Amino acid sequence: MRALHARLAAGGDPALALVPLECLHLTVLACLRHDYDEAGDFPAEAGALAAVWARIGAETAVRLDDVRLVPLPNAVLLAGIPDAPSWELRAALAGALLASPFAPLLRARYGAYPIPPLLWHTTLARYGRERLSPELRRICQDFQGETFGTLALGAPELAAVSFDWTRQEQFG
Repeated sequence: MRALHARLAAGGDPALALVPLECLHLTVLACLRHDYDEAGDFPAEAGALAAVWARIGAETAVRLDDVRLVPLPNAVLLAGIPDAPSWELRAALAGALLASPFAPLLRARYGAYPIPPLLWHTTLARYGRERLSPELRRICQDFQGETFGTLALGAPELAAVSFDWTRQEQFG
């Protein structure tokens, strides 16, 4: 993964927003749109998120197997297959949120997409243009057959973060 990150960083493409290596993460369930500057700006219904999180519990260690590169037209993801406890944690969290006052905010976050999403991923980079540059597509092709193994991440945290996790504050 370090080699992939280094190749993406080496190009110096100003349209590429690369998540710093020390900020790589897995979002178990993104709960709000990126419309807020800080957790204090969240609507009142966001209080239900902390209550659901406390009830569902954050003690399940999250694990993804067979992590691979997934290039999109304007982003580069890493995706994997969750183990059964991770799958069950996210399903329980999504179900409880959809049955709470938080439901409209979660539906606004995902629009027409399923909740929880089918793809377990982390965003490695976003690209500020409609399509990845030819150089970035070549890098993705070079790594397309690579498997980055298992990510054993421990228990998740409830946090308010920027998309690249360079800014984080505890929530709840």
